[in-house]
Amino acid sequence: MGWSADCPDPDSFLRVSVRSQIPRWENETYDQLLEEAQRTLDQSERLRLYQQADKILIEEAVIMPFTYDKHHFLCKPWVKLPTIGVGFCYFKDIIIEPH
Repeated sequence: MGWSADCPDPDSFLRVSVRSQIPRWENETYDQLLEEAQRTLDQSERLRLYQQADKILIEEAVIMPFTYDKHHFLCKPWVKLPTIGVGFCYFKDIIIEPH
């Protein structure tokens, strides 16, 4: 199985991906951490909660990541690609500077 997030946010991996690909796995603490993280406005607290949830996934061996995609783009210095962190971009977001 694989997952590619639609936005660079831990929720896309820890909630959406896990629940869609491993629907029968249950952990009340994990669910509570995700619920609290979704409601938290403080970004550092939110990330701390997601890290705790991620630790549960690893300790219970619910998922076992063994590969990570990395995308490389070769382009001229005057072509600016957006930094979005999920491996794709739209042509409308590419900037071509005068050269």
